[in-house]
Amino acid sequence: MYGISDSLLALIFIGALLFLAKMGEELFERFKLVPYVAAVFIGIVIGPGVLGLIKILPNITLFISLGINFLLFAGGSLEFKDINTKELLKVKNIIIGILEFIIPFSLISFIVYYIFHNIIVSMVTGIVTGMSSAGPLTRLLSDTGLNRTQDGNSIFRQVVAIEISAVVLFSFLSDVYREKITLIHILIIAAELFVSILLIILFGKYILKGFLEKMDISSKAHETIIAIIISFILILGFVGQYYGFNSAIVALFLGIILRDFINDRPLIAEKVSTVTYGFFEPLFFIGLGLYFVKVSLSLIILGIIIFVLGLLIKPIAGIIFSRFIGIKALRNGLGTSVNGGVDAALLVVALSISIVTRYQYSIIMFAISLLTLAVPLLFNIENPVIPSNNSRYVWNIVEQQFKNLKACDIAKTL
Repeated sequence: MYGISDSLLALIFIGALLFLAKMGEELFERFKLVPYVAAVFIGIVIGPGVLGLIKILPNITLFISLGINFLLFAGGSLEFKDINTKELLKVKNIIIGILEFIIPFSLISFIVYYIFHNIIVSMVTGIVTGMSSAGPLTRLLSDTGLNRTQDGNSIFRQVVAIEISAVVLFSFLSDVYREKITLIHILIIAAELFVSILLIILFGKYILKGFLEKMDISSKAHETIIAIIISFILILGFVGQYYGFNSAIVALFLGIILRDFINDRPLIAEKVSTVTYGFFEPLFFIGLGLYFVKVSLSLIILGIIIFVLGLLIKPIAGIIFSRFIGIKALRNGLGTSVNGGVDAALLVVALSISIVTRYQYSIIMFAISLLTLAVPLLFNIENPVIPSNNSRYVWNIVEQQFKNLKACDIAKTL
């Protein structure tokens, strides 16, 4: 392309993509819109979807793949930090979360089947448009001041249960879609999935976490801890992928397991955040747009149809169950309908393993992007954004770091 080798082109492409993605996010931020949707739209415009200035190269694909893993790890470790595990694991909360996912998933999948005429593609569409994401919700609750209220905590617990339900179902679907589906085969896949998740939890909680704590005491630099975390994201991702368990989902569960370790050390949490949201996240989201096929009228119309379906159907479950948890119906309905992040990552995984074609991917991703923009705007009508002052950002980190100092940390300075 352009008479230049792919390896050399990748350098300028990655630099340009990173710059354009962050500038677009800053622009959307000023208009109080979900920032990373700007990166997706920019990717569509400069990629094969419209102008065709930049194409997907193997080197760029590598960074996008890494971006999925690091984005989900950061989502698990940083965005789930406020979740009360005991509250989440209450039977009532688990059942409500599962039902709030199953209802929109089933309705959307059923209707979308008449668009794609493919059961598996319809189910993937139902998963990624019917699920919710904790990351964007965290930002939404913080902006509206609901993050410190009972309503906000309850909505967050529901969304975490919805998100995990969707991830587990997608993992199961990605394992069985190429196989002849029988009851025995389904039971075997379900057992393998359960064992895989259990092994990740046990290894992360009792081996990796203990190793990191020992290294944190003995190492002289936080960079050592960051390097170890990154290495295990990659290594465990490979092991999971090798045995049929997607590497991005491994990263998500690993992040959830290590969330207390990371958030008890604000400087480490800040470094994880910087690496992920300053480099991998913008490349990932702008990369989503590069996978688009040439944008056509039919693609836009079908994307809008799925968007409208999601917008009408998703809040229904939240509105129904708001009666059981004592939250305003519309607040709970829209709060549990927030898209962005994990759903997009799952759709890219579906594309990478050929569950969906690039044309189907383009339609579904367009719908997800519109949902990601629309739901927070509707939520903010009833729950307006509270202006905030970010000037104390650095001091907040310093205060948190001093708050979490241990005796061994103080001894190191003597």
